[in-house]
Amino acid sequence: FGSETATCQADGSWTSLPVCKSVECPHPEPIEHGFINFALRNTFHYQDTVSYGCNPPYTLDEASESRCEKTGTWSNKPTCKAPCNTPVAKATVLYNGQKIKVKKLKSIQHAETIWFFCKSKTEDCSYKTPTQCIDGQLSIPDCYEEYNWLVSWFKKDPADMSPCRN
Repeated sequence: FGSETATCQADGSWTSLPVCKSVECPHPEPIEHGFINFALRNTFHYQDTVSYGCNPPYTLDEASESRCEKTGTWSNKPTCKAPCNTPVAKATVLYNGQKIKVKKLKSIQHAETIWFFCKSKTEDCSYKTPTQCIDGQLSIPDCYEEYNWLVSWFKKDPADMSPCRN
């Protein structure tokens, strides 16, 4: 504890010397929708690690490992984030590089991005607009229009249209 270095001063004395003490961290706290993996023990010391995981279908939002720091605290406490359902029924989206109907998607994991196809208002073409799943929330781009079943017979799916030129 204290300074990690000591300096020899002009009068030949040393600045305050560091003191070595055993550092303990409290038991790691559980996380909602998840679990902690660690060896069963009563105490956790400096540099000890634990790993976190999430129950399906949740995913971790940061590193899965946490380390006991010299301050007696854990380096991080990750959280489990919820997947997203798509709030539209008929869209064709770009997901992991492939065009897919949203009804075939079970869910989109936290931090994943899907791309909606939007029809140009001025030309007969479409463009892609991204949206990202953030802890169970997926916002639909303003440009996206979902047609009802009757209109879909007469209008072309933007995913099947030629891409707009920039």
